[in-house]
Amino acid sequence: MTTKSGAGVRGEGRIFYNTQFSLSSLSRKLDIMNAQEYIEFGKANGYLTDTMLDTYYDGKTDVDWAKEVFVPSWNQRHTFGVQGGNDRGNYFASLNYVKNDGIFRGDKDTYNRLTFQLNADYKIKKWFTVGTNNSIEKWSTKSISQRNDNGSAMLAVLTSSPLFPVVCDYDGLTPAMKNALANGVKVIEAPEYPGKYWALPLIGETQSANPFIQRDNNESSSGGISVRGVAYANLTPIKGLTFTSRFGYRIAQSSSHNYSEPYYANEFVKSTTYSISASANTSYYYQWENFVNYNGTFGKHSVSAMAGMSFTENNSDNVSASASGSDILKDYKDNFRYLNYLKSGDGITKNMTNAPSRSAQLSYFGRVGYTYDNRYSIQANFRADAFDSSRLPAESRWGYFPSVSAGWTISNERFIKDNVDKDILSFLKLRASWGLNGNINVLSGYPYSATIRVNGQWYQFDVDNSGLTYGSMPSGIPNPDLKWETSEQLDLGIDTRLFNNRLSIGLDYYNKNTRDLLVGVPPVYEIGVSSSTITNAGAIRNSGVELELSWKDQIGDFAYSVSGNMATLKNKVTYLDPTIDRISGRTPQGTKLTTTFEEGYPIWYLLGFKATGIDAEGNAVYEDVNNDGVINDNDRTNIGCGIPDLTYGLTVNLSWKNFDLTVFGTGVAGNEIFPTSFRTDRPSCNTYSYYWRNSWKEGQDNSNAKFPAANKWTQEAFSSSLTVFDGSYFKIKQIQLGYNVPRNLLKKVKLESCRVFASLDNFFTFSKYIGLDPEVTTSGGSTSGIDMGTYPTAKQVIFGVNLSF
Repeated sequence: MTTKSGAGVRGEGRIFYNTQFSLSSLSRKLDIMNAQEYIEFGKANGYLTDTMLDTYYDGKTDVDWAKEVFVPSWNQRHTFGVQGGNDRGNYFASLNYVKNDGIFRGDKDTYNRLTFQLNADYKIKKWFTVGTNNSIEKWSTKSISQRNDNGSAMLAVLTSSPLFPVVCDYDGLTPAMKNALANGVKVIEAPEYPGKYWALPLIGETQSANPFIQRDNNESSSGGISVRGVAYANLTPIKGLTFTSRFGYRIAQSSSHNYSEPYYANEFVKSTTYSISASANTSYYYQWENFVNYNGTFGKHSVSAMAGMSFTENNSDNVSASASGSDILKDYKDNFRYLNYLKSGDGITKNMTNAPSRSAQLSYFGRVGYTYDNRYSIQANFRADAFDSSRLPAESRWGYFPSVSAGWTISNERFIKDNVDKDILSFLKLRASWGLNGNINVLSGYPYSATIRVNGQWYQFDVDNSGLTYGSMPSGIPNPDLKWETSEQLDLGIDTRLFNNRLSIGLDYYNKNTRDLLVGVPPVYEIGVSSSTITNAGAIRNSGVELELSWKDQIGDFAYSVSGNMATLKNKVTYLDPTIDRISGRTPQGTKLTTTFEEGYPIWYLLGFKATGIDAEGNAVYEDVNNDGVINDNDRTNIGCGIPDLTYGLTVNLSWKNFDLTVFGTGVAGNEIFPTSFRTDRPSCNTYSYYWRNSWKEGQDNSNAKFPAANKWTQEAFSSSLTVFDGSYFKIKQIQLGYNVPRNLLKKVKLESCRVFASLDNFFTFSKYIGLDPEVTTSGGSTSGIDMGTYPTAKQVIFGVNLSF
């Protein structure tokens, strides 16, 4: 929660209004094959022939699907508020509205949010202060399908043929679509083009369809409201001693609704039933903290101490229901597309689930610190955390996590003060810390106890297939030995400021070892269990260096600062239970490549075939890893990792008189990306131009060929290092130019301040990655480095004004 107050405003208070408008558009051109390249590729892989082209292709259609789908959109943000205060109290209130339409054409990619915020604090007595920060937020959204390698609107943008038009009339429909219409099945019309249909290629079929068919084949929306806040009281009975009681809360309600009708596009993209689903989730959370702080200085000695406790409870209740069938509603007009208008009788499949949950956490914590003469400092911390029975069994419920840190401010030593000019060395400090912390976030739903699933479980015992026998089955294997996942971290650091505080440097080394790692062990299908079992089965090590540099100075009216940061990361799985060979994460459909968790390797590395070149016939050649003379799944090896070895950032701030300029950028290096949305082993799918330009081609000089012949793309080739790309990038996230209108001009219109600004956000990306956006997930999870058709980051031109009066 933003905790703005009116502490900086005295007297009459201040009224402010901030507004900005932005134009969003696709930040990077998609380099996929145009019509000529697609025809050449199709002929080479045997999918297209001259006869087919003469019969079904008009010879001129060349659709750039990214250009058709991604269109500029206007967005806006408005904030109106008041703030003020005096020596006894402060207040802040604001109303914020955000309208953020996505760049996917149409009205299925929207986001709206309205937020009211109210903060206040008041000093009842010199020794007693109370305060509160609160907000209420209402939001609604519609989104298009993405990150699904089995079919989505984003996938269709990336794989659709350029040889067919966006829309067509009845005569342009495929024979299968005409047949569907003749049988009363819906073929999706184009609302932007009255009397037209969204077209499909007359040549062959793919698992994707026209992106607008994927956009319009269902109605989906969600929304909600949340109220959150904190109230606190500070009691200071004696100097240096403060008791704080703080109560935080969050109440939220969200809902979603989906509706789809029977329709036909092709044999892969179709539905034979009506379908309705809805869900509602209500949750409330609260945290009550009570702690006491003491700070005191006695000559050269400074001491501090803190002790407290915290109790947190989180409750949620989710109800979802769905129905499907060939005829399910009393009426199919817009106002009747809800579950309460369902018909009664047979032929309708109905499902309903209710999943209430509750979890609670109790914590005790404390800290003591001592500093001598602003030179030597030491601090010790301890906390104990316990969750209720929803996470861990009673005997391992508590986790205990100590930490200690120490510092030496060398610049305050007499031998530095007497021998080094303060304008040269302003500050120098050495730091060291060690500590433990725990994690059980992946646990829920009583994983240490056995549960039985009774809904929809059946088996066919009859030899003559005369019936089904319904029963129950275990939903998972219980693990009563579960305990806290614990991380031990060592940090060593140095901070310094030089040249009259103009140059600042911070350098840290960290080494973090996580043991008793909570991982999902593959299911044991032989005993009827289809879900993974969570167990403490691994250990990982993360280590690296973090560096922060900044320089600031002022020359007359010109002030500037340049700051940069970087962090390296080296991670490795140092232990995995010997009964587990490896754990498979995400395996994109149709491939043999998978993200993998295995001892001795980086976490969730990419396991696939290592290509060593292209032979004289245009086939990919692979490394025989186990030297058995046969290339099979046993030859898969580490071909990359989605987690960067290096992350970095750069910020430049310039100001001259009333003008200011900010440039901010971030980047990563040392990671790989596997773009699954381009299936080069599916001959009818469009793909990167890069593949075709660098493929082995009959009758040409292929000494520099990087990829197999168009008809030699196998599942192994697609699951190899051939299709794994360098994910390094640097993005200039923002370039903002502002101007503060002089106060002498504002007085004439009774304004206190006025700042106008313009900004270019996400306009420049420097990367060798051939996909839409290299900024795919790099969080360290099992999907790191997998690009399944992620919605691209939009670039924005922003204009804004901030007023106060």
